[in-house]
Amino acid sequence: MLNTWDSPVDIHPFGFVDNVEVMMSAADCIITKPGGLTVSEALAKNLPMILVDPIPGHEERNVEFLVNNGMAALVTKTFPLEEAIYQL
Repeated sequence: MLNTWDSPVDIHPFGFVDNVEVMMSAADCIITKPGGLTVSEALAKNLPMILVDPIPGHEERNVEFLVNNGMAALVTKTFPLEEAIYQL
């Protein structure tokens, strides 16, 4: 989807990478699931997060904390990716 998305912002989708620190240092924000390790790494880099598809339990609690504290936006059916990008 992102490979063909017509947007005024420059988006580069990646799958799994071995150089997370380098990638996060170069990024303006990250679009990710709200798992503990990725969230911790993004917080350490002061990297804004756009969160997607949290699973019940810890990921939902991560979303609640991050969104309520202005550190992330959650993409949902009623709050699409483009709006989340502009919010950050």
